Amino acid sequence: MNVLQIAQKADDLIVKHNTRNPLELLDELNITVVQRYMKKLKGCFMVLNRNAYIILNNTLDEYEAV
Repeated sequence: MNVLQIAQKADDLIVKHNTRNPLELLDELNITVVQRYMKKLKGCFMVLNRNAYIILNNTLDEYEAV
């Protein structure tokens, strides 16, 4: 996927779910957000047993986390 395709996909999700709020979008997409301590990473995405997770470093401030 190139940058334009990613932007189009994001716009499609915004229209489909009628929100720009990332936490609401994650809820609609059944993606669980978990906060954990990580030394170097700000966060990551993973799929385990067909469940999607976004793991955020719990040392991030509110602005960085969203």
